[in-house]
Amino acid sequence: MSAADAFLQLWRNARDTHGDGAPVTGEEFDSSAQLRGIDSQLQATKPDDRWTGTAADNYAQANAEQRRIIGRLADLDEQLADKVTQAADVVATGRTNLDTVRANFAALFNSLPPGRAGETLSWKLLGLGAEQISEVVQRSNDDLSRIGRDIARLGSEYETLGNKQKFASGEGDEEGDSDKEEDGEDAEGDDDQVQQQAEEDVRRTLNDGDQEAAARVDEVLSSIVPGQELTPTQKAYLDQMADRQANMSVEDLKRAQDRLGDHKNVIGDSWQLMSNDDVRFGEPDENGNLRAGSFDRLPESVQRALSIANLDYPATGADRDRIETIAEIVRNGDQKFQTGTEIDREMIRLSDRLMDQSPVNEKTVRELFTSAGRDHQVVTDHLVGWQPHLEDPNAPDTVPYDYNSDDFLMDIMRMGWSDDGRDAAGLFNWTHDAANGSAHDQQIASAAAERYAQFLGAHKDELLNIKNMWGHTDTLGQVNPELVRGMAHGLTPYMADIAGVDGGALDNFDPLDGGDQTRPLAKGVFAVLGSDVEAYREFYGAANELALQKSFEWATDVKGGVEVFKDDARMNAAATLKGLIDYGTAEGLKTIAMDNNEMTELKKAVYNKAVAALAAAGGPYGKAISFFGSALEESFFGNGSDIAGNVKPMFGDEAARFAANALLAAGVEMPGAERYLVWDTDADGQRYQRFGTIEELKEQNGITVTPDTYGADLNRWLDQIVGEARNPSGPFGEQYDDVTQ
Repeated sequence: MSAADAFLQLWRNARDTHGDGAPVTGEEFDSSAQLRGIDSQLQATKPDDRWTGTAADNYAQANAEQRRIIGRLADLDEQLADKVTQAADVVATGRTNLDTVRANFAALFNSLPPGRAGETLSWKLLGLGAEQISEVVQRSNDDLSRIGRDIARLGSEYETLGNKQKFASGEGDEEGDSDKEEDGEDAEGDDDQVQQQAEEDVRRTLNDGDQEAAARVDEVLSSIVPGQELTPTQKAYLDQMADRQANMSVEDLKRAQDRLGDHKNVIGDSWQLMSNDDVRFGEPDENGNLRAGSFDRLPESVQRALSIANLDYPATGADRDRIETIAEIVRNGDQKFQTGTEIDREMIRLSDRLMDQSPVNEKTVRELFTSAGRDHQVVTDHLVGWQPHLEDPNAPDTVPYDYNSDDFLMDIMRMGWSDDGRDAAGLFNWTHDAANGSAHDQQIASAAAERYAQFLGAHKDELLNIKNMWGHTDTLGQVNPELVRGMAHGLTPYMADIAGVDGGALDNFDPLDGGDQTRPLAKGVFAVLGSDVEAYREFYGAANELALQKSFEWATDVKGGVEVFKDDARMNAAATLKGLIDYGTAEGLKTIAMDNNEMTELKKAVYNKAVAALAAAGGPYGKAISFFGSALEESFFGNGSDIAGNVKPMFGDEAARFAANALLAAGVEMPGAERYLVWDTDADGQRYQRFGTIEELKEQNGITVTPDTYGADLNRWLDQIVGEARNPSGPFGEQYDDVTQ
């Protein structure tokens, strides 16, 4: 037998397992329409205000119980029909997949060369073909086994309804029962009434899209506060949401959501509550304790879809569709419930695995980001590497898998997102607003921000040299500009800690480089965020603002007679920030082919915007900072970077000129310095004087001076004003060079 004949025999055997003829679908098993008609008739016979008393109450109870059972039978019929149809679809899909395998391999066998070489290849093809046939059969068997288990569970529910029907017996007609109601002994009846109302509302919400019922479900679920014990009503409604969704397929859940209109959030909200370990609900355990929410309390179809992270083969189109549907349902829920829940945690884990599998998963990963990414606690945990299963491999509701935070971040950076990284940016940009949020928000935001800042700094070279399909390299800002803008936005509140200068908040973001004066990680952050112009504007604007604040505070203290020091932390901070700005401009903007004039113009535009922002902020700055910033502008660009991307060292005259201009702008007089002053115009058109560059002095004042002489004169005046032992120009220049060289 040839390899081709052996392949066909294997294929026929596999095809026989999928039967002949059209698979039977579930319509003939579905009597839900008739049952719902009976339910409507019973609803019409419910006692109204014309019939009251014990008999009416007993009849109402019996009527409600009958409607509950009939409604549940209708639900079961619909679910059974759906499962039978799913089984038919599995058979049809298996047949189609087998036909595709046969056609593909027949073409391959026919294309083989004659002779021994072709024969050798044919046996290799047989092995590959056998693997694909086996995979199709295994997938069909797995799906049919799952559906069989679901049908068996439905059978158990049918049996339970048949064995446990309870109707009112009329015992309440006996004398004395009304006294029990008056004595408050009907608590159990009240609980039954709450349970029945919850059951009816949830059924009508999920099955019919009844807006009034959905509004009641929404109101009850929205009132739940994780960490607080549920009221009987809250527990009844959450229990019913969990029970009725347990065996619904993802497709059923989507159809249910689409019927809910303004209350489409209730399904996603219920999932968050079901998977929150601060929410306890359901039947008590043997000790009488309610179980905490967890991943395994979600609908089984949701668990299966998200647990694809543990499968060895790539996600299929059907898998991706189900995952995206789940993500949509979660996204339609209320974000207030997304607080470290297990469904969000599993979705982020899944996004991690899907990025590793294939770029074809890109859209699905984006859907997960925009849903689970709203759970900032889960995002932070994933970024910093905290995973429950890593601390306790036997912990419930966690699934160990290969995990590496750097790999997760690098996958995000290198993926060629079709939206330029806009959705992925949502994992990072939230740290900006959260920096001024609640104490908890500040703590998790600062931890997340520090982590991705560390990653950017440590992987600067890789992120500025991402290989493209033509064999060249692009920067992160070119590959994913929206992602870079999101991270720039998220990191601006942490500028002091990134630069390693005073002013950082008391949070989880520690100085990025510790005590390293050369600031390697900070330089990496500036360089990467400088690879996109819009990101550059925001992030570098914040750096300019902080540098201006520091130098302004030092200069105004000198003017006010406050004691300052040679190694003044504020001037060192200004030198550090100026160095980071110059280095990042050279490293970042150079890589996107911006020429020297464009770089200079952009730097100045960003600087002037920072001045205007500080002036508009009022407080200790106001108009004074506007003049100060204008006067100090040229000193901020006194060295700068050249087109080759090299930052020039800061010599003594430049360091002294920066400090002298700061004092001059703050209103400190410098007698005898007039020959070194040049005229300039600020943003408001006002004329002012500042210490000029050597080139400006020659052009405007007609004097020639060497850098050594200029520096010596400026330092002499600085020594006279602040004291020789307190002149900061030397440490200023050294700090700048430590950062840039």
